[in-house]
Amino acid sequence: MRNDLHLALAELPVAFFDLERAGMERDRETITCLRSVLMKPEHEAWVEQIRERLDASADIARRQMLEARRLALDEEIRTYPTPIPRCDAQFNHLFEERARIAKALDELR
Repeated sequence: MRNDLHLALAELPVAFFDLERAGMERDRETITCLRSVLMKPEHEAWVEQIRERLDASADIARRQMLEARRLALDEEIRTYPTPIPRCDAQFNHLFEERARIAKALDELR
């Protein structure tokens, strides 16, 4: 799906952001951000439509990422060495993660 969004990626120093306030943990020196510029005053009328298109594009990307992870989990569960005891924490974690992904996918639909 093409939404006619013309955005650039900008690598910005982590120091520019209040990660703690955003509930994020620092795991690298930079953050990749989407950057867009409205050049003319009349572009202001497009802000809501741009946001809607960006949200739709982000949902598509999230859905693709979650579907890929779900398929990888399905394969990992399918090929898990047997016999599997009920107390196998790693195997149970795979099922829990798959359930979280299924819920996230449902919320995107």
